[in-house]
Amino acid sequence: MTDPRTSETAPRCGTVGDDVLRVHELIGTDNPRPKCGAGHGEPVDEWLRAVNCPDCR
Repeated sequence: MTDPRTSETAPRCGTVGDDVLRVHELIGTDNPRPKCGAGHGEPVDEWLRAVNCPDCR
């Protein structure tokens, strides 16, 4: 089964700081931050990956 979402329809997602395994939904446009509030002040890397943070779902 394939995921029909594309970069235009999928939520913005990313990782915070050194934790590259937990993927968060990102909110905001100029300085996107995790929806759950994780990693305050740490850098965010945006990815096109499935969200796996339980607090962001």
